[in-house]
Order: sequence, then C-alpha cells, then structure tokens
Amino acid sequence: MVLLGGLLALSSCAVVQRPDTSRPNAGLTLPAGFQADLYAQDLGKPRLMAFAPNGDLFVADEGQDPGTGRVLVLADRDRDGRLDTLQTYLSALDQPNSLAFHGGYLYVANTDGVIRMPYKDGDLKPEAAPEKIITLEAGGRHHSRTIVFGPDDRLYVAMGSTCNVCEEENAQRATVWVYDADGKNGRPFATGLRNAVGLEWFEGTLYATANGRDLAGSDTPPESFFRVLDGKNYGWPYCYPVAAGEPQVWDKDFGKKSPAVCEAAQPSFATTTAHAAPLGLAFTPARRFPPSIGARCSWPCTARGTAHRRAVTA
Repeated sequence: MVLLGGLLALSSCAVVQRPDTSRPNAGLTLPAGFQADLYAQDLGKPRLMAFAPNGDLFVADEGQDPGTGRVLVLADRDRDGRLDTLQTYLSALDQPNSLAFHGGYLYVANTDGVIRMPYKDGDLKPEAAPEKIITLEAGGRHHSRTIVFGPDDRLYVAMGSTCNVCEEENAQRATVWVYDADGKNGRPFATGLRNAVGLEWFEGTLYATANGRDLAGSDTPPESFFRVLDGKNYGWPYCYPVAAGEPQVWDKDFGKKSPAVCEAAQPSFATTTAHAAPLGLAFTPARRFPPSIGARCSWPCTARGTAHRRAVTA
C-alpha cells in the first residue's frame, strides 16, 4: 500500500502470504499507530469492494474460471469490526472486478460489460434479474473493468488494453468512458491509459492509477497516478512518464509515430516503482493517521514494503 498525501493506493506484490492470526497484526509489519485484523478469508479471487448504503461490505470475487465469478456480502450488522455473515449475493458472473451503488441500484463491472439490479438496504439477494446496460469486449491482457460514479451522477468505466504495447483497434480499450446511469450516451472521457484499475473522485476531480508497460526494464517506466481530465490523453502506447510532473517521453522501443506525439500526453502527479501494479486507491483525511506518520513525512510517503522496490517519488 502506498500513501500519497491523503491518497491511499493498493499495489500488488509478487509474493502473497496468508495472514498469520497467531501474530500481532496478522503477521504484517505496520508503522506505529496502525492495527490490522483479519476480517474474512477464503473468498476466492477477491478484487474491488464497495460499501452498501447501510454499511454492508460487498466484494467482487473474480472466480477461478470465466463464469464462476460472484458478488459476496460480508455483513457486520452490529458494527463491532467482526464479520457476522458471509453470503453469495450473485453468482455465475464473468470475471467481475468492480462494484458501485447508485440511485437505488447495485452496478457490477464484468469483463464483458456492466450490469445493474435494484438494491435496497439490507438486501442479501437480488430482488430482480440483472440488467446488462453496457456491453464491452471481453478478456484481453487486461480483463478487469472498473466503474465509479462521478459528482455529475454519470458512470465512469475504465477498460484496459488488450496487449503490453500496441495500437488498439477497439476505441474503448485503454480508456475511461463516461455514460449516463442507465448505460446510454457513452463517449470517451480520457484516452491513453494502459490499465487504469483504480478510479476515485475527490473534490470534483477523477483520479486514476495507471499500470505502465512491461519489458522496458526493471525500473522503466514507473507506475503512475493521474488526474484524469475530460478529453485528455495520457500517453500510452506512444509515451510514458519518467517522473512526476515532468513531460512524458517517447517510447523508442515501440517506435510508432514520433516524439512530438508526447507533447499532448498529460504528466503524472505522482509515481511509484515500476511493475508494482497499483490496483486501487482511496482518499482519506490526514487526521485519521497517527501523529507519527505526519511527523515523518508530508508528501509523499510509503506505507508499503516489498522486496527490491524503491520508495515512492513525486
């Protein structure tokens, strides 16, 4: 996990160990003032989460094979921080990754599109069959789809590329599109985002994590974080960031177009180590962190430790 000011970003790691409940903080090494407890386990292949309006935690389980994905409800109705019940809300889904609650509906982003169903507080099963409101090309090198609603009540959908680095034929690939809440009137919002798994709105701005290309070196390019603006391009596949706030550079290994194309590529506002694969992000007030964190770092600092990784830079 990476801490950037008030922004938390979740990164993937090459080696994942199961929690050790016999040790403090489930075996994790945490800064002073933090505590970790095991809330639930054996969830299959959990991806992104969302809290229902009543506080129930919903989790997208990608499933081991296509068609085996689920949406799980992890309820803590007495609010003691411990799991009360774990129930399958919806099953037989195609690699679900992301969830959103909006306007009396639960939205689910599968690899082949977005579905929604009516939701009311406390539901543990859908009361109606899901309705598919957006159809997307399934699979590809990056098969996950991420959804989030903006302050304009519109639905923002991120879809990754089919490849490491290539010129896509499908205009929805490596982009964020925006739709009405019913899935209609879709259009490109931002382009050139190879795999923006993490999306979050904060103070009227959309933010995204971006997983950079592979096979360009152990430290190149760094993983990047962007402020995603309407109509802007973020570089891929022709360019990539090398440092926060600096112009992107031309990908000479890919070699398509010319360095001039990078002039329109938006700079990142922060970076972390190459191939760390940030997968989610959230904003939180700094006051929620212990004084020791604020005393040791301002912008930015890292709360993630992985072997052979350097600190976050910005």
